[in-house]
Amino acid sequence: MPNVQLTFGWPALGALGRRALAVLLGVALLGAAAAVREFDLNILKRRIEGGGATIRVKRGETVLLRWRTDEAASLHVHGYDLRAKLSPLAPTSMRFEARVAGRFAITAHEFGAVADHESRQKEHRETTLLHLEVLPE
Repeated sequence: MPNVQLTFGWPALGALGRRALAVLLGVALLGAAAAVREFDLNILKRRIEGGGATIRVKRGETVLLRWRTDEAASLHVHGYDLRAKLSPLAPTSMRFEARVAGRFAITAHEFGAVADHESRQKEHRETTLLHLEVLPE
């Protein structure tokens, strides 16, 4: 009867198996490092519910802002030039990578029915809802 030796562990995988395992481990680690920072924000009576005045993230993080509102609004994330139209009928999401460090205002440029119009109003109104702080890595 031949002598059979069973080996388990890293050496038993062979070169191809070790490479495949290393690739899978690398992908898993990258996925963990690229976690999304999620924030649920509710606008009630033209203010952020709960009074959170500042969102802090680190440069390089992916940011997801999920908005709900009690009336139509037009939002702007200054410094990143992101815009979104919010409706009380459905939540709206803004997703971006925080690439620039600094402090940036998140403002509502319009509220109510005016937010639904495409034409610019003669009078520009802007309400700061909160700030986004992107900290250096």
